Amino acid sequence: MDYLKEAFIKTIDHKRLVHAYIIDGMKGSGKRELVQFITQALYCENRQEGEAPCLTCPQCVKVANNHLVDVVEVFPDGQSIKVDQIRELRQRLATSGMESSKKVCILHQADQMTLGASNSLLKFLEEPIVEVYFFLLTENVAKVLPTIQSRCQVVRVIPTSSQQFEEKLMEKGVHESLAKFISYLTQSESEAIDLAESESFISLKQESWQWFIRSVEYYPQAFMMVQTKLKPILENKKQEQQLLEMIAFYCRDMLCVCEKTADQLIQPEKLNDYQALASKTTTQYWLMKIEKVYQAMKMQQSNVGVQGILEEWCLPN
Repeated sequence: MDYLKEAFIKTIDHKRLVHAYIIDGMKGSGKRELVQFITQALYCENRQEGEAPCLTCPQCVKVANNHLVDVVEVFPDGQSIKVDQIRELRQRLATSGMESSKKVCILHQADQMTLGASNSLLKFLEEPIVEVYFFLLTENVAKVLPTIQSRCQVVRVIPTSSQQFEEKLMEKGVHESLAKFISYLTQSESEAIDLAESESFISLKQESWQWFIRSVEYYPQAFMMVQTKLKPILENKKQEQQLLEMIAFYCRDMLCVCEKTADQLIQPEKLNDYQALASKTTTQYWLMKIEKVYQAMKMQQSNVGVQGILEEWCLPN
């Protein structure tokens, strides 16, 4: 167990778990994984004092598979968590637990609550219910209403170093090059393993690389590939976001090669390909491309269609 998990085990054992926590950390830092661990520790049927949850009992398995009815999760509805969602949550938490006396509520992207939702939650936090525990997950605690912050204990999740994380993934059987690549996408071990085992993710990685090469060398072919190769495997906004992050990685690596810092590559196994592309481009070209991909990320987050973004990318500058 890492230090945060050990600290929460001691807190649970000493019956000092407070009613509300803000779990603050960058994307992929392991916030969701930490809260799942805490929840399993609360419900585990086999855990002894000082021990981590067993992860194999029915309750631990239900938590891992999001099947425990006493664990309620709230996600943004579109771009925000709305007041009606918090009102519905209050109604659900007001009833007795189905499988135990405890209830856990997890608010994802809590910084995306509307003012009305924040005020509705605040009323609930001001009058806590015994054995109802809140975990508010955020990438920016400063955007959470100060009055909510004052009624929660803030826990900051610091990701492990990329190298340590890569080694951890390789111990789980992930190939070295894939472990390195994934470590730049997330610092959540469970998410990383899911990606490594996902056929759709591997396919997206392969097709995005082939598209990227052609977008530099033969842009007409790359333009067609958006429709024929990429669009069919983009099933949701999460995958669209991953695709744009991959393109950013490729551009970053290209800049490293142009700047003679190839020892810093995310994909060192692609060095020959990068060098071939570098011979046809300039440092300024890749600085421009990096700026362009970050603009594309902002557009995608604003619900601009990714197909149009990628097709525009293929056009000559």
